[in-house]
Amino acid sequence: MMAGATQAHLQQDIDDAMGAGFDGFALNIGDPTGSWMTTPLAQLFKYAETKGFKLFFSMDLYAAANACSGGSSGSCGGPNSYFPLLQKYLGSSAWARGKNGLPMISTFSSAGWEKPEWTAWRATLAGQMYFIPDFDETEGYYQAATGWWDYWGSNVEGVFSWDSAWPSGIAGSLSEGDISVDKTVMAGASARGKGYMMPVSSLQYKNANDGPESHYIGNIWPEANGDEAAGKYASQASAPHKAWLPVISSFITAYKSSLPSTSAVPPSSAAAVGAMWYSTILKTASCPSDTKPGGFSLAKDQINWSIVLPKNANGYTVSFTSGSTQLASANLVPGFNYGATSTIKAGAQKMVLKDGSGKTLLTAASTRDVSSGCPDGIYNLNPQVVGLK
Repeated sequence: MMAGATQAHLQQDIDDAMGAGFDGFALNIGDPTGSWMTTPLAQLFKYAETKGFKLFFSMDLYAAANACSGGSSGSCGGPNSYFPLLQKYLGSSAWARGKNGLPMISTFSSAGWEKPEWTAWRATLAGQMYFIPDFDETEGYYQAATGWWDYWGSNVEGVFSWDSAWPSGIAGSLSEGDISVDKTVMAGASARGKGYMMPVSSLQYKNANDGPESHYIGNIWPEANGDEAAGKYASQASAPHKAWLPVISSFITAYKSSLPSTSAVPPSSAAAVGAMWYSTILKTASCPSDTKPGGFSLAKDQINWSIVLPKNANGYTVSFTSGSTQLASANLVPGFNYGATSTIKAGAQKMVLKDGSGKTLLTAASTRDVSSGCPDGIYNLNPQVVGLK
């Protein structure tokens, strides 16, 4: 979230991201004419240029349409509304570039536009771009249909998917960890020499500092996340997510080295890194003043966890306590380990990592317990993320 964020906080977001191994941010922009963007964007690009960090715009055309209907007439032109911003920043050394060496641009939808309209939009920028959209609402997209590529292929340098990172959705994974949907889209792109941007997430996608979306891994700056309703479930004080960063950093390092997750190692020569995450309410919770959010039926009463161990970590184990119940234990291997308990109980949650001799090395203990009621007055599924210490 950039609206109202201070210069120091914007710089901190970049520093934190680089420290974890990220190379850049996709800037999701819903209202391209919003006056709130002028100063933060300028500050963000200026600092990114000095740090070698990359940025590019993801045109949130759904949000732009909402801004238009809300009175922001400058956002009523669909992708054309973004032209002034693109014209201003495409030349920045911080702008991320695609495989063709041209500026990368993305979007979450086609906005209902057809090929002639998108062709005309590309022409406003002389076609000088690496355009990699998610047009998954168009017919034939997830089937990588020949007709889809015949129609859209000349307008895109690549494609990407994000719904397939969810358990269900427009496409949706068939089961946890299933990538068959992604593989079909990726194969269609590869067969035509096009790029593919993959989803990587436990929760659809990751963002740095957008509290209301609940997928954040960075700081939730109060000046940029002032929504009172969202504050009930997402704040730096009540639900920090930065404990995910060391695990993600290990994955990034392995990925950049073309290594499998089994070859991941803890960053900075740490003895181990890991986190557990869970919802603070049970599926049986009743919140009379709220309605259940979409996907609530897919929620599970469980502790989710991931741990990264060094190469010499033999015989390590992890155990879980929920409430007063010893839930489960698991044998670990060097590299990336992950899993989930079969249930969770109301009360405190704890994860204990032991080495091969049975000595306790690190522990993750809940700072907010699981409730059998509805303590926030809403169906709050924003996870508590607790790191090993």
